[in-house]
Amino acid sequence: MKNHTVEICVGILAAIAVAGCGGISEKDLIGSWTGELETPSSGGTAGGEGTPEAEQAMADAFTAMMSFDLELKSDHKFTLTIMMIPMEGNWELEGDEVTLTIEKVSGMSVDEIVKMGGPEAAAGQEPMVLSISEDGKTMTAVDPSGESPEKFVFKRKDDS
Repeated sequence: MKNHTVEICVGILAAIAVAGCGGISEKDLIGSWTGELETPSSGGTAGGEGTPEAEQAMADAFTAMMSFDLELKSDHKFTLTIMMIPMEGNWELEGDEVTLTIEKVSGMSVDEIVKMGGPEAAAGQEPMVLSISEDGKTMTAVDPSGESPEKFVFKRKDDS
């Protein structure tokens, strides 16, 4: 009978290596995140009010006042507060993306909001998809239409 000790050890080491490269788990994401809206630099020239640089400075000041708090819970529920407006819903992890599906805004269901606001309120009701960084310390949402250059970036509150 042939001794297969070396082959068994190599197999065990390979299994451990593959398990270690499994990426981000749901357990890694559960907890509190804080977000900010990142805007691209205008690339304008220096000047007075109304120039691209002045507009960018005003936009930067506005976004600095905005707060975004996200809590991912172990039961796949989430709460998201954007500028004092609470939202809640379900989240799921698929690969390196987290999908947030909003069910309520300020205590009202999405259906109620759409009924009150008409067809315009239905726009933007798509789930928010967050791409997880390789180190798992940030999650970034961009406009899926590509029309807006701004993006939401969430960081773990513990890592801030």
